[in-house]
Amino acid sequence: MTSCSCGSLPALLLAVALLASPAGAAAPSSPAVASPRIAFHQEDQAPAEPPRERDHREHEPTKDDRIGLVIALSINAVVITLIIAIVLIVRRVQKKRAEKRTADLQVVAADLKLEFRDRGDASLQQALSAFPLFSIGRARKLTNLFVADTPDLKINLFDYQYTTGHGKHKRIRRQTVAAVQSQALTVPDFVMRPEGRLDRVGSLLGRQDIDFDDHPAFSKAFVLQSTVESETREFFDTTLLDYFAEHGTISFEAAAGTFLYFRRWQYVAAETEPLRDFLGEGYQAYQAIQERLERHD
Repeated sequence: MTSCSCGSLPALLLAVALLASPAGAAAPSSPAVASPRIAFHQEDQAPAEPPRERDHREHEPTKDDRIGLVIALSINAVVITLIIAIVLIVRRVQKKRAEKRTADLQVVAADLKLEFRDRGDASLQQALSAFPLFSIGRARKLTNLFVADTPDLKINLFDYQYTTGHGKHKRIRRQTVAAVQSQALTVPDFVMRPEGRLDRVGSLLGRQDIDFDDHPAFSKAFVLQSTVESETREFFDTTLLDYFAEHGTISFEAAAGTFLYFRRWQYVAAETEPLRDFLGEGYQAYQAIQERLERHD
């Protein structure tokens, strides 16, 4: 047992000595061998480029773009300027025409020996505000007023305008109106106007249109409406229907004490004869209604 142990002792000492020496410790270490290979592999790769700064010039407008923008803005400016100029010219022309009409009507009023008020009468406009004509649109204006006053009746003849719609649908409607006032006008409230295509469609849809089977000429010529239909039917006897059928282009609005007589959207020419004739038509309508009231009595 002793010899065996002694024989193996040198071998054991040799092993311990090898383990203790630096060379022996470095020999089995694999990382020392792999490290140069890793470093060599990294040297083979191309170095990464630094982040590229964004070139803002790529998005800046070119010279042609700037020229195109300037041309577009110039064209827009020219178009807007032309539109404004046209609007101003139209308004100026309209103003000149209105001033000329007023001047001509003043001459006519002097010729007819009637009172004339170029700016109208606010109290008269207020008194007529209940009539349908004076409830249409906006910017309502009563001007160029003639006043014919007698013991039996008073006729106010004037220009009346209002505005409807907006933008390209805007319309200024103008007409000459005769407002006849008398305490003797004990008539039912009614509105009468020339019948158009849309009125025929409205009648089919149930809108009121008082017709008279025994007077087709009147029924074809006019739309007649009233809040008191039975009274209105009774008021329009054959003779009165005949009279209005002969004046198929007029519009007529009536209430107790007053009626309006006009042609829709039409001025009477600013001349003596046309205005005298229009005043005469208003007076004839008054006489026709008076005769009807006398027949009723």
